[in-house]
Amino acid sequence: MKNITVSSDDFFCLANDIGGEVVEDYSGRGMFGKTCWGIICGNINECIESGVDYGLKGAKSDNMGEQYIVYYPYITVIERH
Repeated sequence: MKNITVSSDDFFCLANDIGGEVVEDYSGRGMFGKTCWGIICGNINECIESGVDYGLKGAKSDNMGEQYIVYYPYITVIERH
């Protein structure tokens, strides 16, 4: 998948919209220590579908018990001030 660049604002807005929490350094399965941004959420489908509205593609997910983390290993996040 081609690398996509989005702003950190997009992640925080998405998390706020769905009642989730941003994680800036998640290392998912098979990432071998590399980290990426993700969102901890209760509804995986809502998070992935809403993420597309913010330009977030290539989502992967892990089950964390009662919650999920949807993470984006192919996204580069830039800070906006």
